[in-house]
Amino acid sequence: MGPKFSAKRALDDDQYLRITVLNALQAAIFVKPYCHSICLPGISIGELFEFPVRRCARIMIEMCINWSTLIHTAGIRHIKLMNWRKLEAEMFAQEMVKVQ
Repeated sequence: MGPKFSAKRALDDDQYLRITVLNALQAAIFVKPYCHSICLPGISIGELFEFPVRRCARIMIEMCINWSTLIHTAGIRHIKLMNWRKLEAEMFAQEMVKVQ
């Protein structure tokens, strides 16, 4: 579960989302130590938590890159970020292009 976004505490929410993504990645390697891929949904986006999609994408991509390059990932070869809605998936893809 991630943060419910508020413009008043956006920087705190960003940090909370970073921690949430890190915890999800770490949990994956402890729960399934021999898995080779992880799939994460867009955390906190949508009507309930209202995290801005592009902001979420940028943070999630940043954390996945940092985690995979700085932390022993126990054989993880693929991290997949998924979204059910096409528009959100496209926004995540656009943010990934910016990172590359």
